Amino acid sequence: MVQSLSERPARFLGLPRGAIAPGQEASFVAVDFRAVRRIRAAELHAPCGWTPFEGFPGIFPVLHLLRGETLISGGEHVGSPGGRILRPGDLPPPPSVRPLTGLPTEGSPDRA
Repeated sequence: MVQSLSERPARFLGLPRGAIAPGQEASFVAVDFRAVRRIRAAELHAPCGWTPFEGFPGIFPVLHLLRGETLISGGEHVGSPGGRILRPGDLPPPPSVRPLTGLPTEGSPDRA
């Protein structure tokens, strides 16, 4: 499952992560699907202070590691994410992506 949902997409996108192995960045979320609790806006850490899902049942992370640092443990925030925002062009294109060629151009008879 990890390989299909994490390793392969990371490899396809040329990202140096995705594997759970020694020497790799540890970034993952652990969820206990049996630990259902009510959603409360006061517990969500959102800047708006409300949610349309108030009172609905929800499932929340019990452990969240980001780049090897613990952010959530036992359902409580214990760290800060840090990091930076990546914008288009910040990373080189992945090596497995090639430009499309041979596509019909505007006004060609092959274009629908």
